[in-house]
Parts: sequence; C-alpha cells; structure tokens
Amino acid sequence: MKKLFLSVVALLCATFMFAQDNDTKVKQQGIDNDSDVLQVGKENKARVNQKGNRDDISDFNISAIETRGQYNFAKVDQKGEMNDAGIIQGVINAQNNDAYTNQDGTGNMSRQYQYSEGNMASSNQFWSLNTSNQFQDGIKNEAQVNQIGIGTDDSQRNFATQDQQGDENWAYVGQGGWSNAATQTQTAKYNEGTIGQIGMGNTATQTQTAMNNDAYAVQLGLNNTSTQTQEDVNNEAKVLQGVMGGATIGAIGNNAIQYQNGTENDTKTDQDGDYNISTQNQNGYDNWSRIYQEGDGNTATQDQVDDEDFATINQRGDDNFGTQNQFGNKNWGEIDQAGELKIRLAI
Repeated sequence: MKKLFLSVVALLCATFMFAQDNDTKVKQQGIDNDSDVLQVGKENKARVNQKGNRDDISDFNISAIETRGQYNFAKVDQKGEMNDAGIIQGVINAQNNDAYTNQDGTGNMSRQYQYSEGNMASSNQFWSLNTSNQFQDGIKNEAQVNQIGIGTDDSQRNFATQDQQGDENWAYVGQGGWSNAATQTQTAKYNEGTIGQIGMGNTATQTQTAMNNDAYAVQLGLNNTSTQTQEDVNNEAKVLQGVMGGATIGAIGNNAIQYQNGTENDTKTDQDGDYNISTQNQNGYDNWSRIYQEGDGNTATQDQVDDEDFATINQRGDDNFGTQNQFGNKNWGEIDQAGELKIRLAI
C-alpha cells in the first residue's frame, strides 16, 4: 500500500496571513493508493490523479482534498475499483471555489462539501454502485452529478444527494442505470432543481422552500417515484414519466406527487405507462394544474384552494379515476377520459 500525505500550510511573517497561489499535483498508479492534500490560503490549486493498473486485483484508491480560503480549485480523477474521493472547500469566509470529481469504475464514492457563496461542485461517476453526496452553503452555488451504472448487487445502487442553502442555487442530477435514487434539497430563493433518470426502480425527491423555484423530473422505466415539494411564490413543477421527445418508453408503476404553497404556481405531470398515480396540491392564487395520463389503471387527484385556478385531467386508457377539488372564485376545471370504467368527480 502506498501512502502519500501532502500538507501545504503557509504563513507570511508574524501577521499570520494566508499564503496564496499554491499548486499541488498528485499522480498515483497502482493498487491501494492514498492521497491527502491540505491547502490554506487563496487561489490554491489541487489536482489528484489515481489509476489502478491490475485487472485481477481490486484497486482501493482514496483521495482527500481540503482547501481553506477563496478562489480555490480542486480536482480528483480516479480510475479503477472501490475508489473514494472527498473534497472540502471553504469552512469560514470562503467564496468562488470549484470542486470536480471524475470516477471511472465500480463501487465509487464521491463527497464534496463547499461553504460560503459562489461555489461550483461537479461529480461524474460511471458504471455501477456509485455514490455521490454534495453540500453547498451560500449564494449563487451550482451543483451537478452525472452517474451511469448498470448494477450488480449492493443492491445495484446509484444514489446522489445534494443539499444547497442560499440564493440563486442550481442543482442537477443525471442518472442512467439500475435502482437509482436522487434527492435534492434547496433552501432560499431563485433555486432550480433538475433530475433525469433512466432505468428501473428510480426514485427522485426534490424539496425547495423559497420563492420563484423550478423543479423538473424526467423518469423512464419501471417503478419510478417522483415527489416534489415547493413552498412560496412563483413556483413551477413538472414531472415526465415514460415520455421523451414524444416517443413512448415503457413506464410501469410510476407515482408522482407535487405540492406547492404560494401564488402563481404551475404544476404539470405527464405519465405514459401502466399503474400510474398522480396527486397535485396547490394552495395560492392563480394556480395552474395539469395531469396527462395514458395507460392502464391510472389515478389522478388535484386539489387547489384560492382564486382563479385552472385544473385539467386528461386520461387515455382503462380503469382511470379523476378527482378535482377547487375552492375560491373564477376556477376552471376539465376532465377528459377515454377508456373503460371511467369515474370523474369535480367540485
């Protein structure tokens, strides 16, 4: 086992000012490599490259980078099996830091934590059993996770968790594989969350608490579940299951629930497949709520409370059930059903 510990800590004179413009590069090739990098100061750069070179033996590479200060850059590239990468940036009075993790192999884990404002975090993971966890604290942060995995046990897991706190945040998760789960939580205003999933048994959950948030979820495959909750004004939430570019790609047993509390909210759920259930609740002023279902055994429920709401349910298939409840003035509702055993209820 190789153990490489690099610690870069610089102090200027007796005033204890932070050092600047440190550049650390680590390159490891082999089996069971370990790299630790600590940088304190401003405008530091840390790059770690780890690669396994044996096909018959598992590679257990570990990389840890911690940068304290402003305008820092950290990047980790890992190729092999059972890789683990962790990046921490900020801590106190830090801003405009960048963190990038690229992993190619099976059983990889990536953790990136950024504090303060103006940070960027990106994690790219390929093939099966990847795990990514990103946290950002501040204003105008961006977080992105890309995962591609095709399973084999444990139990065929990819999952990405992103938590952002601050204003004008952007969070994106792209997953393609088996039994993926994505959870994004954003607290503040002007947030946007997007989740794209392709595969079987995917679960997407987005929770945004603030004003003017946008939430988008696209799921293709079987047993997908999407839950989006937004609270405040000017929110928009959309869920597409089993539909891409007008083409039908099987979506069985999907469940989409959207809840918005505020004014001028807009919700839309498009489900194309079997056994879909969609529930939308909006509380506020001038809301729009739309559900499109095409398949067997669909159930749609919409509940809106306030003035000038708009609600429509469009179901094409068998055994559909539609319910709309609107309270207030100037509400408009429509239910369109085609199939067998249709039940519609509008209040």
